[in-house]
Amino acid sequence: MSLWFLSLFISETFQKDMEKRRIKPPVIIALMAIIAVLSIIRAPPTLLYFGLIVIVVYLYSLKSKDYKFSQFVFLSRGLLEVLICFIIFDFYTPFAEFSNELLFFALLIYALTTSRNIIGDIRDVNSDKYTFPVRFGTSISYYLSLIFLLFTLLIAIQSLSLNIFAVLPLLFLLPFYLFYRNAYILHKLFVISSTLFLFNIILSKSYVPITILIFIVVFSIILLLTYNLVPRKSNPKN
Repeated sequence: MSLWFLSLFISETFQKDMEKRRIKPPVIIALMAIIAVLSIIRAPPTLLYFGLIVIVVYLYSLKSKDYKFSQFVFLSRGLLEVLICFIIFDFYTPFAEFSNELLFFALLIYALTTSRNIIGDIRDVNSDKYTFPVRFGTSISYYLSLIFLLFTLLIAIQSLSLNIFAVLPLLFLLPFYLFYRNAYILHKLFVISSTLFLFNIILSKSYVPITILIFIVVFSIILLLTYNLVPRKSNPKN
């Protein structure tokens, strides 16, 4: 979770700095190096994943530039979570082979993150210039996000054999697509719901003590309270 939050913070900050032509490579490299060294010591193959993370973060930052493919850069964002997933897997089970279940889980992570990222771009439509919602409109963007969300649910139920209770956090989001399209609220709820959903997957695959359930609730509250600390351009001004 620390790696996920740090990567998110770096990607958002890097994009913001690129837009202002004010890059701080030493800071970015130093932050990533702290976690990278710890992971590589445990599982040397993760070095490849960290190299790919640097490339993905750079690609994602191009959404603030006027390139022909800028409006499709959102498709790279999910790769960041997938790479983090692989790093965590290698950290706890070094040199183990990837199972089909893990690959389906990675695909689920990608689809879920992409769906959430589209909502984030809709939220920032008044401050961004070259994103998908700006180019093609918010209406089609909502439908595209919904397609990725439904694809996530399909993988969860069909490929990972999760029951309806495990996917409830994501089902909770569906009415907001249909009846209350407030991208800021929806993205905030998306962060909480996707976190609870991923923990549900972990809970369904292994036995965990009650302390982990308490941690889930506490972590969700922390995410809610720290939502505005991530340097997003659309955050409310204090």
